[in-house]
Amino acid sequence: MSYFKNNKVLLIIIGVLLATNIAVLYLHAWKRHYPPHGRSMHEEMMRKLEMEVGFNKEQLTRYDSLRTQHFDSMKPLFEDLHAAKENFFSLLTRSDISDSVINVYSEAIQEKQKIIDVRMLKYFMSIREIATGEQRPKLDSFIVNITKRMAGPRQGTDHRSYKKN
Repeated sequence: MSYFKNNKVLLIIIGVLLATNIAVLYLHAWKRHYPPHGRSMHEEMMRKLEMEVGFNKEQLTRYDSLRTQHFDSMKPLFEDLHAAKENFFSLLTRSDISDSVINVYSEAIQEKQKIIDVRMLKYFMSIREIATGEQRPKLDSFIVNITKRMAGPRQGTDHRSYKKN
């Protein structure tokens, strides 16, 4: 019992450090992946377009319509890309693969990714058309941040260093 009395300060410090670690883990691992206040990603995007870029209700309605059309048209493309990548990596189970076969499979992935990237650029351009001249610099910055997150961290960088906007 005297051990606990003599080391009471150490036990308090350990307790505080443990509580701090739990709080940091909660904030880092769970909280940061979700939009604040229980909003969906779509609701958060609409809020940012309104508050940060300055979209009005009509612009938000047009954006919402474009977004719906875009995502409906992109879903099959992402499914095709996923299937092409599965086919490519299924080559791993074969032992008699020539470089030309690998190239054919990887070119299929490249072509599908190219189509997706071109459509994404056109989608962002169509959103840009909704914005007024005054709103475009803010929207451009907003879109650049989105595309950075889409691309992921660069080689050799710590993925945690990317700031969430």
